Amino acid sequence: MNSTLNPTKQDIQDVLDEFFQTGYSLEDFCSLTGHEQAELQSWIQDYHQQVPADPNAFLEVNVIGTPQTFPSSKSPAGSLFARIGDIELYHYVPADYLKSLKS
Repeated sequence: MNSTLNPTKQDIQDVLDEFFQTGYSLEDFCSLTGHEQAELQSWIQDYHQQVPADPNAFLEVNVIGTPQTFPSSKSPAGSLFARIGDIELYHYVPADYLKSLKS
């Protein structure tokens, strides 16, 4: 386990920076790094500063095919779900993930 008994604020911020840069889910990140999920979730709530939403920060998304109710697992494997610039998505992804692609 990578957690220390009394991590400093800098230690916590370093872990959070690493977590958000990887793009992994909380479960995957903790599995790979040995951190406890409850502890990391607590750190995110306590230390991660939320950036106010920019109303002009919309992404252009081109949905390929018939629009569906989200999330949907009915799309055949391998069919293109959406294209964002040069990025092609083959299944539903959360809006936060799409926003992270912009940065």
